[in-house]
Formats: sequence, structure tokens, C-alpha cells
Amino acid sequence: MDEKAIQPVLDQLEAAGLDGVIFSVDPRVRPEIIKSLDPKINPNQYSGVRIQHIPQYGTTGEIDSNKLKEILANVAVTVRESNANIAEARVLKYDTLVLEKGTDYDTQGRLTADVSDGRAKAWTGRALRAGSEATARRDQAKREIADRQKLANALASRNKAEEQARLDRLEQKE
Repeated sequence: MDEKAIQPVLDQLEAAGLDGVIFSVDPRVRPEIIKSLDPKINPNQYSGVRIQHIPQYGTTGEIDSNKLKEILANVAVTVRESNANIAEARVLKYDTLVLEKGTDYDTQGRLTADVSDGRAKAWTGRALRAGSEATARRDQAKREIADRQKLANALASRNKAEEQARLDRLEQKE
């Protein structure tokens, strides 16, 4: 879509109280490629819009995190229902590193040691926790499977013993 076609969506987002909208483009298609394929096409084609909430910057007194979630959920429904060109409207959560100029990175754009080390530790810790949690889930599943197998074996043994007892009784009667 071009900017004119996407304007009704922007109007709906603004009416819902959301600002800071960013146009997003398909990263696989650069404007110069679009222009070379068809010179009549406007190279500024957008694949969507994005609103990014960064908690470090805070929200207004009227809009806290819960209210923001509610607004996003409501506007996603409104946008989907009111525009047939919308293929998808959803809320995604992802991690964003917020840096402060002069304290978190130097004049050449390199992260300071504190930020770099802290970020690495945070990601390493997250990966280790995820691995530990996955191992615990796997081990629990293995225990449950083993317990079910023990019960199945015990039931099969009991059924076999009962069948043998019935056969013994029948032989004694004959």
C-alpha cells in the first residue's frame, strides 16, 4: 500500500489514542527494485504499520500498561473489520534495548562495557533458564511415561494372573 491507502488505518490508530506509528516495508523488496520493475509504481510501498511501546519512556497518566494492552486489542479488531486490505492485525512482544546517549554507548556508537556485559549476561541467563526449564519438562514427561508404562505392565500382569486363575478353575471343574 502507499501512504494514501494506509491513511485510514493511521486515522483509526490515532483515534484510539495511539501515536508513534512507524510504516514498515517488506525488507526483501527495496524501492529501487520496485521502480525498476515498473516505473509507474510508487516505490514507497508499505507492508504495514508498527507501534512500539517502550516502558522505559513511561506512559501518560491516563494510559498504563494494562490500558495500552486493551487499546491494542480493540484497535486490532477494529482495523481488521473495517479494512479488507488488512491481512493481519496482532500484538507482538519482543525485546528492545533502550540506550542512553553518552552513558550506554560512546561517540562512535560502540556499547560501553557495562551495557555490553550486562546485556550478554541477561541473554545468557535467559538461555540457561530456558534450557533448564526445557530439561525439567522433558524429565517430567519421561517420568510420566515411565509411570504409565509401569501401570500398564502391572495391569497386564494382573489380567494375565486372573486369566490363568480362571483357566485353573475351569480345569479343576472338568
